[in-house]
Amino acid sequence: MKIYDVSVSISVDTAVYEGDPKVAIETAHAISKGDAANVSKLCFGTHTATHVDAPNHFIENTKRVHELDLDKLIGKCRVVEIDKKAMAISAEHIKNLELSGV
Repeated sequence: MKIYDVSVSISVDTAVYEGDPKVAIETAHAISKGDAANVSKLCFGTHTATHVDAPNHFIENTKRVHELDLDKLIGKCRVVEIDKKAMAISAEHIKNLELSGV
């Protein structure tokens, strides 16, 4: 099976959902400053970039993300491009896509 990484990269330019915190990246340690390693500190909301929403995000007393069966997240898919200006993917974005078999 061929595996494709469809993750969105995290950077200070990564789009975030309206009202969510913007991505912040700080240098915690730097070799150029005499530290033993380069270490960054990342700060962003849990709905930034590629992520999975657990049922608990919308329904109280249901499974949290660490309780999800990962097998449900692996399988056939169709990768499509959505306009970068979209704040959220809606039915309108996918209504004309060929999605049979996924």
